[in-house]
Amino acid sequence: MKKVKSSSLVKTLVVSSNHLIVRILQHYLVKDQKRNYALTIENNASIAVKLSLKNDYDLIFIGAECDGGGTNVFLEKIHLQDKETEVLYCPIIYLHSGNDFQQSLEALHQGAQISLQVEELSSEILHLNIAKILQVHELYKQNYQMTQELQRSNEELNHFSYAVSHDLRAPMRKIKSFAEILSDYWEDKLPQNEKEYLQRIEDSAQKSMDMMQGLLSYAQVSMQNKIHRWINLEEVINQVLVNLSLPIEESSAQVLLKDLAVDVFGDDIKLQQLFQNLLENSLKYAPKDKKPEIVIELSYPNNDCVQISVADNGMGFSASEGEYIFDLFQRLPSGIERSAGQGVGLAICKRIVENMDGKILVESMPGKGTTFYIQFYHFQKKDNP
Repeated sequence: MKKVKSSSLVKTLVVSSNHLIVRILQHYLVKDQKRNYALTIENNASIAVKLSLKNDYDLIFIGAECDGGGTNVFLEKIHLQDKETEVLYCPIIYLHSGNDFQQSLEALHQGAQISLQVEELSSEILHLNIAKILQVHELYKQNYQMTQELQRSNEELNHFSYAVSHDLRAPMRKIKSFAEILSDYWEDKLPQNEKEYLQRIEDSAQKSMDMMQGLLSYAQVSMQNKIHRWINLEEVINQVLVNLSLPIEESSAQVLLKDLAVDVFGDDIKLQQLFQNLLENSLKYAPKDKKPEIVIELSYPNNDCVQISVADNGMGFSASEGEYIFDLFQRLPSGIERSAGQGVGLAICKRIVENMDGKILVESMPGKGTTFYIQFYHFQKKDNP
């Protein structure tokens, strides 16, 4: 449907068995100097549904009275079509007579955008509401199209990232291998500075390979289809603790779980990856003079979400550093020890949480530890045994 302009043709469907409503509409629409209306009039709701699906109508009027199941049948089926296509099918104006406000509210709830009382209708009121509803619908469509284009662009970017990171690893491995061969072969014949050059080539090739692997992992998270179900959060975190049992034991870390009785709607494998990344960071960045302490706790900031916090007593970081901590390939600059990773883990965490329509936040202070907050909006509380 093209944007409605002056003197444009507006394909309009009128669904009503009330002849008075039909005549009033015909009378007022003729007076509209900005638009010409091509009217299709149908008194049967079931037939009108079929017409609306076959024709690209710009506007639909539906009266409180119509045959073939009535207004409810028409609005329910059109509303179902909206859900299937994920886009507003066509703007609908509901017309009623008398003071039946309950029926008007039901029509608005079922998908009509505007409700007008016929007895109070005038040419000016009708034309004003038509202009408003067409403008809003056009903005809605533009927003939907932009969202679809952005989604396609993101998908293409993810495929590109996957292809680049996958295909470039093979030549980079060769560069590293040939550098190692040269280094071994000329070990006793090259001066020290040239040996250092070869070592830099090896190190740079390895770093590039690590970054490509990180990019590949990030792209895989983005490209995978959502297969979500209800997941027992406590079982997921207990499995993560089993996976990390060796580094937890080696570091003498203490991990405390507090009331994790909740189910969240998501992917159990990705949830494991999320919490395993966070716990690995807590273990990796623990101060040398302290035993790692990690507390995982459940809370409800409001009725709309459940929040899981992962707090540690690690080195922490400043607020300025935290501004970009979830960005891809970003690492904390403070201290050599903190540069061990490739800056991909937390970016993956953020993408996993966003794929579950959630949020991830962080609070930290240098020397005081770090707390990550994961918020999910699709959850089911569980009663404690």
